[in-house]
Amino acid sequence: MTHIESEAERHDTSLNDARLTPPHVVALTGATKPMRANSKQLAPAQVVLLAMLDFYRRWLSPVIHSLKPGGCRYVPTCSEYASTAIAIHGPLRGVLLASWRLLRCNPFARGGLDQVPPAPISRHLHNEPLP
Repeated sequence: MTHIESEAERHDTSLNDARLTPPHVVALTGATKPMRANSKQLAPAQVVLLAMLDFYRRWLSPVIHSLKPGGCRYVPTCSEYASTAIAIHGPLRGVLLASWRLLRCNPFARGGLDQVPPAPISRHLHNEPLP
Protein backbone atom coordinates (compact mmCIF):
# COMPACT_ATOMS: atom_id res chain seq x y z
CA MET A 1 0.00 0.00 0.00
CA THR A 2 1.43 3.37 -0.97
CA HIS A 3 1.65 6.35 1.34
CA ILE A 4 -1.11 8.21 -0.53
CA GLU A 5 -3.46 5.21 -0.32
CA SER A 6 -2.81 4.88 3.41
CA GLU A 7 -3.48 8.63 3.87
CA ALA A 8 -6.71 8.34 1.87
CA GLU A 9 -7.78 5.37 3.95
CA ARG A 10 -6.94 7.25 7.14
CA HIS A 11 -9.15 10.17 6.12
CA ASP A 12 -12.08 8.10 4.89
CA THR A 13 -15.10 9.46 6.78
CA SER A 14 -17.15 6.35 6.10
CA LEU A 15 -14.99 4.52 8.65
CA ASN A 16 -16.05 6.93 11.40
CA ASP A 17 -19.69 6.07 12.11
CA ALA A 18 -19.01 6.24 15.86
CA ARG A 19 -18.16 9.96 15.65
CA LEU A 20 -21.78 10.96 16.25
CA THR A 21 -21.98 9.15 19.57
CA PRO A 22 -21.58 11.76 22.31
CA PRO A 23 -19.38 12.28 24.32
CA HIS A 24 -16.99 10.33 22.12
CA VAL A 25 -15.05 11.94 19.34
CA VAL A 26 -13.26 10.00 16.67
CA ALA A 27 -10.00 11.52 15.57
CA LEU A 28 -8.62 10.55 12.20
CA THR A 29 -5.41 9.03 13.45
CA GLY A 30 -5.54 5.87 11.41
CA ALA A 31 -7.70 4.04 13.94
CA THR A 32 -11.44 4.26 14.22
CA LYS A 33 -11.61 3.97 18.00
CA PRO A 34 -13.64 6.59 19.85
CA MET A 35 -11.62 9.05 21.90
CA ARG A 36 -12.76 10.91 25.00
CA ALA A 37 -11.96 14.54 25.59
CA ASN A 38 -9.15 13.63 28.01
CA SER A 39 -7.21 11.54 25.50
CA LYS A 40 -3.43 12.00 25.42
CA GLN A 41 -3.44 12.12 21.60
CA LEU A 42 -5.20 15.49 21.54
CA ALA A 43 -3.63 18.92 22.00
CA PRO A 44 -4.36 20.68 25.31
CA ALA A 45 -6.57 23.26 23.58
CA GLN A 46 -8.60 20.46 22.00
CA VAL A 47 -9.05 18.78 25.37
CA VAL A 48 -10.36 22.00 26.95
CA LEU A 49 -12.73 22.73 24.06
CA LEU A 50 -14.05 19.16 23.96
CA ALA A 51 -14.56 19.16 27.74
CA MET A 52 -16.59 22.39 27.45
CA LEU A 53 -18.70 20.88 24.68
CA ASP A 54 -19.20 17.73 26.74
CA PHE A 55 -20.40 19.82 29.69
CA TYR A 56 -22.80 21.71 27.42
CA ARG A 57 -24.11 18.49 25.89
CA ARG A 58 -24.69 16.81 29.26
CA TRP A 59 -26.04 19.65 31.40
CA LEU A 60 -27.07 22.74 29.44
CA SER A 61 -28.55 21.29 26.26
CA PRO A 62 -31.22 19.17 28.02
CA VAL A 63 -32.36 22.21 30.02
CA ILE A 64 -32.52 24.40 26.92
CA HIS A 65 -34.45 21.78 24.95
CA SER A 66 -36.89 21.20 27.81
CA LEU A 67 -37.71 24.93 27.91
CA LYS A 68 -38.00 25.30 24.15
CA PRO A 69 -39.13 22.10 22.43
CA GLY A 70 -38.47 21.62 18.76
CA GLY A 71 -35.08 20.03 18.48
CA CYS A 72 -32.19 20.73 16.17
CA ARG A 73 -32.40 21.64 12.51
CA TYR A 74 -29.25 19.79 11.53
CA VAL A 75 -27.91 16.27 11.88
CA PRO A 76 -25.50 15.96 13.68
CA THR A 77 -26.35 18.57 16.29
CA CYS A 78 -24.18 21.67 16.51
CA SER A 79 -22.34 20.43 19.61
CA GLU A 80 -21.60 17.06 17.96
CA TYR A 81 -20.50 18.88 14.80
CA ALA A 82 -18.18 21.11 16.86
CA SER A 83 -16.66 18.15 18.73
CA THR A 84 -15.99 16.30 15.49
CA ALA A 85 -14.60 19.40 13.75
CA ILE A 86 -12.22 20.13 16.63
CA ALA A 87 -11.02 16.52 16.76
CA ILE A 88 -10.46 16.30 13.00
CA HIS A 89 -9.22 19.78 12.10
CA GLY A 90 -7.68 20.99 15.36
CA PRO A 91 -8.78 23.77 17.68
CA LEU A 92 -8.49 26.77 15.36
CA ARG A 93 -10.11 25.45 12.19
CA GLY A 94 -12.54 23.33 14.23
CA VAL A 95 -13.83 26.39 16.11
CA LEU A 96 -14.13 28.31 12.83
CA LEU A 97 -16.14 25.49 11.24
CA ALA A 98 -18.37 25.23 14.34
CA SER A 99 -18.90 29.01 14.37
CA TRP A 100 -19.90 28.97 10.71
CA ARG A 101 -22.33 26.16 11.48
CA LEU A 102 -23.89 28.17 14.34
CA LEU A 103 -24.28 31.17 12.03
CA ARG A 104 -26.13 28.99 9.53
CA CYS A 105 -28.54 27.72 12.19
CA ASN A 106 -31.40 30.20 11.96
CA PRO A 107 -35.18 30.12 11.39
CA PHE A 108 -34.71 30.49 7.62
CA ALA A 109 -32.30 27.54 7.27
CA ARG A 110 -33.58 24.30 5.79
CA GLY A 111 -31.39 22.15 8.02
CA GLY A 112 -30.78 18.49 7.26
CA LEU A 113 -27.62 16.43 7.06
CA ASP A 114 -24.49 18.56 7.41
CA GLN A 115 -21.31 16.61 8.06
CA VAL A 116 -17.89 17.95 8.93
CA PRO A 117 -15.68 18.19 5.85
CA PRO A 118 -12.90 15.59 5.84
CA ALA A 119 -9.37 16.60 6.71
CA PRO A 120 -7.23 17.41 3.68
CA ILE A 121 -5.05 14.58 2.45
CA SER A 122 -1.37 15.38 2.59
CA ARG A 123 0.22 15.04 -0.84
CA HIS A 124 3.72 15.31 0.59
CA LEU A 125 5.46 11.95 0.37
CA HIS A 126 7.98 11.18 3.08
CA ASN A 127 10.33 9.23 0.87
CA GLU A 128 14.07 9.48 1.12
CA PRO A 129 16.12 9.80 -2.07
CA LEU A 130 17.65 6.66 -3.50
CA PRO A 131 21.41 6.16 -2.86
